[in-house]
Amino acid sequence: MKVNIELKVDLPIFKLTLTSEAEASSLGEAIESMLEQVEKVDKRIKKLGGASIKAAETTLSTTPASSITTSSDDPISRVARRLEIDESQLRNSDLFGIKGDSPQIFKAGRFSSGDALLVLAFLFEVGLGNPATPFEKLKEAFQASHIKAKSPFIAILSNKIRDGHIDKNRYNAQNEIVLAPKGEKQVSKIILDAVKGK
Repeated sequence: MKVNIELKVDLPIFKLTLTSEAEASSLGEAIESMLEQVEKVDKRIKKLGGASIKAAETTLSTTPASSITTSSDDPISRVARRLEIDESQLRNSDLFGIKGDSPQIFKAGRFSSGDALLVLAFLFEVGLGNPATPFEKLKEAFQASHIKAKSPFIAILSNKIRDGHIDKNRYNAQNEIVLAPKGEKQVSKIILDAVKGK
């Protein structure tokens, strides 16, 4: 289990806040590392003639990573909440973005063509809140992301339908793309692995 760590130091002239995320099993090492950073700042402040941090009020808190809150309600923050990942970590990964009513993958090389299709469908559903994505809309987003694909878009989509990642009945009935539970589980893993650089 991952844990968020927040260390706050209140000084008369400013406040210092350090945040980190660590596995529960290595919590002690993570806290020690943060305290070492505080000591380095303390030495710099002393050189400048300021008050020692040690005399200041210091608070340390930890929370399970699954209780992460996001600062806004834009499409990326909605994706971060669904994935239970820190919003800033997702934004800093610069994997994709959403402008207007369409998502785009920025680092297309990080995903296979099939994975990219699932990521875009997920961004439409979760980020933009669309219950279903029309075929043409998803195809346009796929092409705009400059995904390198050896097969045509329809063949990639057919493979994802065959594999149970896309709802077959919804596609056959209305030509709309809706992620199946298996597809949503798969795309969550794909994005989290990409954010972590795996």
